[in-house]
Amino acid sequence: MRQPTRRSRETAARPGQKPAARGSARAASHMALTEYAGNLRSDVDLTVKVTGGGLDRVIRITPENFDVLQVIELPADQQISVNASGRGEAMAQVVTRFNIAEPEETEPIIKVDVKYDATEVEVNDLVNVTATISFNPPEFIESGMVVLDISVPTGFTPVIESIDAAIKAVPIIKRYDIAGRKVIFYLDEIKAGQIIIITFQVKATYPVKAKGAVSQVYAYYQPELKGEIIGVDMTVK
Repeated sequence: MRQPTRRSRETAARPGQKPAARGSARAASHMALTEYAGNLRSDVDLTVKVTGGGLDRVIRITPENFDVLQVIELPADQQISVNASGRGEAMAQVVTRFNIAEPEETEPIIKVDVKYDATEVEVNDLVNVTATISFNPPEFIESGMVVLDISVPTGFTPVIESIDAAIKAVPIIKRYDIAGRKVIFYLDEIKAGQIIIITFQVKATYPVKAKGAVSQVYAYYQPELKGEIIGVDMTVK
């Protein structure tokens, strides 16, 4: 459930500093103003009263705390009055903060899920890799060519014969590439609501504890249509 937007305001009171003179004043005049302002900051004895919206707070500003920022939380959407009495000057600042509800998460238009039928194997064992692609646009749009990029875990190598079999089983796969530890399938257009399942094998080649790697699917001509998933950890004994 979304949380309602809430607003709060804060005010701070501390002695102010008179603005520096503008124009063509000489350096000596600027030095005099700076020294005067510095003395003015500590020469203060003020009582500041903040009222309104059920709030009634009093702030004291003295030579002992003139350089301390004092903060009051104010009620939202209320008229607030700030009145000062005494000697010296102070500066007040109002800050408004908003808590904005996070947008609801939406399902990606194109998704991929990758499953392995085993996560702990021995050298020379075969593992079935199953990739499932779904295309669910909110309105009718064409996917165009789709690229499926499956990461092969460290310590494994793809079995070419199984990839050739996958191409025969899924006619919309037009070709594939093997680049490093990736098997990349190029698919013709996927229709809205269509689910494509591709299965091939990888072979364990040496002992290793491999971390899961990212696999992804995306529309070749619309790369913003993209889905990805992190694979599971694999162990070869």
